[in-house]
Amino acid sequence: MKFSLVLYHWQGPHNYVTYDAANKINYVNLENEGWYYLSLISGAGDCQKIDSFYLDVKLQQGSPACNIATNTTTFSNLFNDSYNYVKKGIDPSLSQKWLDCSGVSSNLRIYFHTNWRTLEPEDGIYNTTNTPVFDQTDFNYNKLFITTTKSSIYWSSQANQQVYVSHVIPN
Repeated sequence: MKFSLVLYHWQGPHNYVTYDAANKINYVNLENEGWYYLSLISGAGDCQKIDSFYLDVKLQQGSPACNIATNTTTFSNLFNDSYNYVKKGIDPSLSQKWLDCSGVSSNLRIYFHTNWRTLEPEDGIYNTTNTPVFDQTDFNYNKLFITTTKSSIYWSSQANQQVYVSHVIPN
């Protein structure tokens, strides 16, 4: 009787390593996106196979319960705002990508997780934070910080509120 031993070696994003033949990721987060490499080596060392795959993880999709016009915000305890222009850029002091909205008497700024600094943010459901500085070891990129100034009062987002981000295609 002849036995054959095969060694499995998996490598992936954020120092992911396992030697288990049944490679499983039980709960997929954005941090799991990337290339995974598998090396199979026979126990005798006379045969080696290498393969890889890319795991593309998308943000959770959804639609808000309400419908508002483009370039506007609605508030439950303040008057609504309409914006004349919207632009995106990099905040020079925080080095974060922001979306800047300006109106006649108000402004709104949305700061995206550091991951989006050089990438276009994806459509999907994001969660708010209560600070514009993001944890560099948190690889769940669906986070943002929102701030507005209304009637000379500074307002900012409360943590863990859902925000629906989508790209609007002009008519």
